[in-house]
Amino acid sequence: MAAGKEAVDRHPEAPAAEQAKMAAHRLRGEVMAFLDDHGAPSSSSAHAAIELDLQVCAMGLIDYWQKQR
Repeated sequence: MAAGKEAVDRHPEAPAAEQAKMAAHRLRGEVMAFLDDHGAPSSSSAHAAIELDLQVCAMGLIDYWQKQR
């Protein structure tokens, strides 16, 4: 939730697609750090599988926070 809110609050005039990229970037960092901390190497299929989910999740977060404004 925080990643989406931050993207919308910091860049309110940016297009939703750009805000979603910002949110996805933050989410990616957090998720990849979690996977690394739990022993999933960057070559793991988990990293690739999560990429699409991160993008879709970020779009949903941006949509939610834009509606809250």
